[in-house]
Amino acid sequence: MILVGIGAELLLILAIDYTRWGNQLFGTAPIGLDVWLFVIPFAVGMLILEELRKYLARRFNNWLHP
Repeated sequence: MILVGIGAELLLILAIDYTRWGNQLFGTAPIGLDVWLFVIPFAVGMLILEELRKYLARRFNNWLHP
């Protein structure tokens, strides 16, 4: 269900940001490629850091409470 929710959210965001009616209704404009190329490395970095945090939490939780 979480993946369905994430997919629906992404489709809604893309519809609002990249369609003419979404731009007119919400006053948005398409995001340029230069912005995507700037933002994507930060998103990947956050994903890596979160997975590292979860790994360390599991490892040290098992170490502290065997």
